[in-house]
Amino acid sequence: MKLICTLSAAAMMCVSTLLSGCMKWEHGEGVHDFDVEEGLLIACEGNFQYGNATLSYYDPATRTVENEVFLRANGMKLGDVAQSVTLDPDGKRAWIVVNNSHVVFAIDTHTFVERGRITGLPSPRYMHIVSLTKAYITQLWSNSIIIVNPSNYTTTGAITVPGMTVQTGSTEQMIGLNGYVYVACWSYQNRLLRIDPETDRITATLEVAPQPRSMVVDYQGRIWLLCDGSYPGQTDAAHLQCVDPEKMEVVSDYQFDMSSTPSSLRVDPTRRRLYWIDGDVWEMSVDETVLPVMPTIGSRGTLYYSLYVSPVSGDLYLADAIDYQQPGIVYRYSAEGELIDEFYVGVNPSSFGWIGVAK
Repeated sequence: MKLICTLSAAAMMCVSTLLSGCMKWEHGEGVHDFDVEEGLLIACEGNFQYGNATLSYYDPATRTVENEVFLRANGMKLGDVAQSVTLDPDGKRAWIVVNNSHVVFAIDTHTFVERGRITGLPSPRYMHIVSLTKAYITQLWSNSIIIVNPSNYTTTGAITVPGMTVQTGSTEQMIGLNGYVYVACWSYQNRLLRIDPETDRITATLEVAPQPRSMVVDYQGRIWLLCDGSYPGQTDAAHLQCVDPEKMEVVSDYQFDMSSTPSSLRVDPTRRRLYWIDGDVWEMSVDETVLPVMPTIGSRGTLYYSLYVSPVSGDLYLADAIDYQQPGIVYRYSAEGELIDEFYVGVNPSSFGWIGVAK
């Protein structure tokens, strides 16, 4: 089943009318002075309208985890549905997009203390840093990409996507490549956009398979898109597509069977191997000509929800949502598929960022 809305699969199972998506953030007294150098930041969505999104930190060297680091550092909760994590190019700040609270927090990556916030966003999904004074924020149920100034946490404009309505509009993950920003249009959409950040104009549009959601760049500078597939009124299988970003054309197309629901496309540090979740964890060389037939890591009865590959070691971090309501588990595997560690985090771990590596 494909979910076409601002909620994730986890959120859809936990809709409640008891709480509002609106929150007020007032700093309390922090109960912990963090001072970290390197490791994994994990955003846990929580449940829609429960306001129980959290941040966790994992130190791979000591194999220790710290949960609720935002609350413990700032004396306040994060909000409702932590959607994504983005790091500044210098690695000093992490940006946490909190979708249903309509806010993006900037936190210090070493102390987790808030440095600023961008508020009043309709339905934020992902953030991409263009420069010290410009960033883009994509949205769901909107036909525009918000332009912000990360130096002073203000909204400065918007990019309207042609041919996209507010009712079915969606822009999702972004990639910076060769001086452009590429944007996948996800829910009810089937386009890849190319934006010139000098002018904030869409300079090219490519029609791809339905619902491109996650994407990576390989060692040849090609963009790989993982497309969900069908949405209401349209029937198609999920696709993995390779795009030439200069020509803006699909150069390879791999179709999954109709029962497949692949997600969370990632690439290893060499940018030669792709990983994704489809019940199990699958792996494929970017030079391969067919989809794999055997998974790299089996599901073991788990509910794999998201995937991340360390940019340093190539280790795989695999999040298990369990039942979408209790604290999730993150499994750490080597690139060879050997289980190294496992640890509990918050509810519905979904997004990751690596502290200590300039992007």
